Amino acid sequence: MELPVNVTRNFKDSMFRSLFRNSARFLELYNAIKGTNYGPDTEMVDTTLDDALIMDELNDVSFLIDGKLVVFIEHQYTLNYNMPLRMLMYAGRVMETLLKSRDIYREDMVEIPDTEFYVIYNGKTEFPDHVTLRLSDMRNEERKKYPPKLELVVDIYNIYNGANAELLSRSRTLGDYEVFVELFHQYYVKTRDRGKALKLTVAECRARGTQEEIIEIFAKGVDNMIFTKFNLEEAKEVWKEEAEARGMKEGMAKGMEKGMEKGREEGMREGLERGVIALIEQGLTPEEAKEKLGLK
Repeated sequence: MELPVNVTRNFKDSMFRSLFRNSARFLELYNAIKGTNYGPDTEMVDTTLDDALIMDELNDVSFLIDGKLVVFIEHQYTLNYNMPLRMLMYAGRVMETLLKSRDIYREDMVEIPDTEFYVIYNGKTEFPDHVTLRLSDMRNEERKKYPPKLELVVDIYNIYNGANAELLSRSRTLGDYEVFVELFHQYYVKTRDRGKALKLTVAECRARGTQEEIIEIFAKGVDNMIFTKFNLEEAKEVWKEEAEARGMKEGMAKGMEKGMEKGREEGMREGLERGVIALIEQGLTPEEAKEKLGLK
């Protein structure tokens, strides 16, 4: 099955996408999560969107496997609880590529694939090994009293710092990926030199027996993975809005204009601090992170 391709070259693939857009490695990861045993002769169709961005990085991968649409997204930052909604929008766009535009107007029912959605979480914020998010949970408390008419389920697996060790043992590629990420962070913190950190990481990965073809992808993709180019203006606007909302809520609870102003200021400061931390986790120094956010 050939799909229309709309390739956007203004943004670079993440390392996760570079690894798992390969059908064999994608199948390995899926088997590891589901406990299935799909072999190399399994019919698969690459349905990855070429312009779906997360923090200016293409890190989504999706395939049709045995009649199922399986979507993986890798997340390295503070987990976004809007994932069910984002996956719903993603699935709609993939369905558009799978169906002929006129098919939905026919009287006969159109056959669609089952859908499964997964997030591989690799952030440093403490998080359980496995969490399920549901679209229906995003409704307000009043609407939650009623059964949902639309549902979408996302399974999130944490692989940071020893989490889900059994899963990592079942997918050698995912295990190698997590080891590389953590080693690179450790060496970069020590050396503050990307080149040195990369050489040390590659050398240790070879000593540990990491697959050579995987090491080559790691070496080429490190800048894309660790030093992603954020859309900082948009990110700062979101942090500012969230901070102002928290500050306003605190101020209103105090019932005093002075309290409201203090709450807004504290909330905005907290939001900016979150932004600095996020950039430092990518490898920037504190001074570089503050400069990025206009704090110097």
